[in-house]
Amino acid sequence: MHAPATASSARSKGLRLVLLGSAMFSLFVFMPTSDNTGMIDFMAHYFPARTLLHHGDPYNPDQVLREYLAQRGQKHEGSLMQGVATHYPYPPTLFFLTVPFAVLPFSLAKLLWGTLSVSSMIVASLLIWNLGTEYEPRVSGALIAFLLVNGETLAESGTVSALAIGFGSIGAWCFLKQRWEILGMVCLAASLISKPQEFVLIWLCLLLSGRSHRKRACKTLVVAILLSLPSVVWVTHIVPNWPREIAGMISGGTSTGSILDPGPTSVSTPGSMLNFQVAASLIYNDPHFYNPVTYLICGGLIVFWGFVTQRPGAPKEIWIALAAIAGLSLLIVYHRRYDSKLLLLALPACTKLWAEGGKIGRVALAVTGSALLFTGDGLWIFVSRLLQRLPPNHSGLLHFLQTVFVVLPAPLSLVALSGFYLWLYASRTAQRAAKVSDSPSVARA
Repeated sequence: MHAPATASSARSKGLRLVLLGSAMFSLFVFMPTSDNTGMIDFMAHYFPARTLLHHGDPYNPDQVLREYLAQRGQKHEGSLMQGVATHYPYPPTLFFLTVPFAVLPFSLAKLLWGTLSVSSMIVASLLIWNLGTEYEPRVSGALIAFLLVNGETLAESGTVSALAIGFGSIGAWCFLKQRWEILGMVCLAASLISKPQEFVLIWLCLLLSGRSHRKRACKTLVVAILLSLPSVVWVTHIVPNWPREIAGMISGGTSTGSILDPGPTSVSTPGSMLNFQVAASLIYNDPHFYNPVTYLICGGLIVFWGFVTQRPGAPKEIWIALAAIAGLSLLIVYHRRYDSKLLLLALPACTKLWAEGGKIGRVALAVTGSALLFTGDGLWIFVSRLLQRLPPNHSGLLHFLQTVFVVLPAPLSLVALSGFYLWLYASRTAQRAAKVSDSPSVARA
């Protein structure tokens, strides 16, 4: 009787941790901000979609601004909010998700968007925790709670990343547990449509991981095409040159000194980006240097990961494969700090390895916990505000301390996480492949 009681107690404690983290995450979504910029990224989805509903060009800032002023009025006018609301560098596929909200008044649409964001992340967290209960429910609950309470920017910004990560994690759970297959395909398809730079490699992992997963991944791609095709046709009919307009926005946004510039000349808040270009730009701040370096290093690791995934023993280590590719997805292209909640998919592997015990389990917990800490919001906000108290005449010291304690920890912790799980994935897959080749049935063949 003692063992079942202990297991039940562990599950109860783990669940309480997840619910506590979920409650904190919910508060972030609906917490008012002092500068009235809460859910600011939602504006970047709402007003272009509303412009499209009125047969306007969602990629034309002037036309979107007219829609913004008609809804918000002059009292809300501000350069930051206007700039975010009127520049839309997203593909037309995302309108599948945003147009239904644009039909509604802004205040109601914002409330429903925030509610859906919270709900998707909480459901995803509970499902991922459910996987961890097979190994160590308290550790799984603690890791998930830590991820959620460090998700302030994801929650309050209103970015589509919350929905993409929530839906994508739900879809991955459905795939790997082989339950609710249709729901899993729709959720993962929605993530591919809304944030392809985050979930295309997750989808590729499922595509390469055995025949059963491959069939579901192919069906998911078909679902994604069917869901997004009407939006693409609609936008192409109204704005035939939309690819050129998006390319112009992205080109302008990533130029030196812009908000998407990953280098030290960026106008973004230091430490807000976590892709590998941020670290490479400190060596030489030129996109002709840091982009090729990033693509060569991270792209090479992704190719190696793909080679490992083709080996016979790979499907047995799929959670370790997901942990490795989640980190690499965040490193290779532009991502902001709120996108790091994609590491939710790395937590089952960490929990499983910790339950196995030994040095590998301790290292897994260390690298995963460090990545959650350094890519999360709590420590970043605390250190950034602490450094802002330095006297103005210490700008050189401030820049150095920001680089060491604010800018570099996030990408370097992701490098450590990706490298560890990729090494472990390759070594365990090789061991399984060797056992398969040495089995009597294979030898006789």
